[in-house]
Amino acid sequence: MNQHRPPLGFASDATALAERRTLADQLVGQRLVRVEYVNIDYFGWDLGHRDQSVRRQITGPAEWRNPTWDAGAFHHLDFGIEFTTDLGQVWGITWDSAGPDGKSMALRPGRVSDAGAVWDVTQAEPWRSLSESAVSEVTLRYHPWGVESGGFWCTRASLSFDGPTVEVLLGDCDTLGSLSASADNIAVIVSPAGLPGWERTDDLV
Repeated sequence: MNQHRPPLGFASDATALAERRTLADQLVGQRLVRVEYVNIDYFGWDLGHRDQSVRRQITGPAEWRNPTWDAGAFHHLDFGIEFTTDLGQVWGITWDSAGPDGKSMALRPGRVSDAGAVWDVTQAEPWRSLSESAVSEVTLRYHPWGVESGGFWCTRASLSFDGPTVEVLLGDCDTLGSLSASADNIAVIVSPAGLPGWERTDDLV
């Protein structure tokens, strides 16, 4: 995760929560002309990429034959997703580390990480089918963080495109290849099977 950017996921109060949603609304009306997944660079060192502090664009067919993020029904990412819009803006969906102010998914302008393996998935589903459609709505799914501590944390972002909706949530691939809850990974649901049972919808604010 990009440690140089302030956390913009966890909201300490209702005012901060409204600010998060107002920021996300700036993406509405823009078209996603490029979508990139940013993962840990698992194979870069073996391929001669010795400087792990910078990004490596994945172009080789060998790596593309078995992408590190592809679990079939969902995609799972270590650092997050980056969108380049038709206005030339770059937006990212990532996660904020757990700490005194809680943990949360975050949607914000800019890159999600200064390092890692970068995969251009613009022509991969579900993004390819949405390339000609503008974002019509961004819904950040927030939950109360705790009765005593207060605040709100986001576990999911729903990106709508005049009909189709892509669900991006805090999640990872477990050892059985299934989607599991996670505080420090991002998942994209590809299949129309719906949300996993552990993703709560009964306490949304």
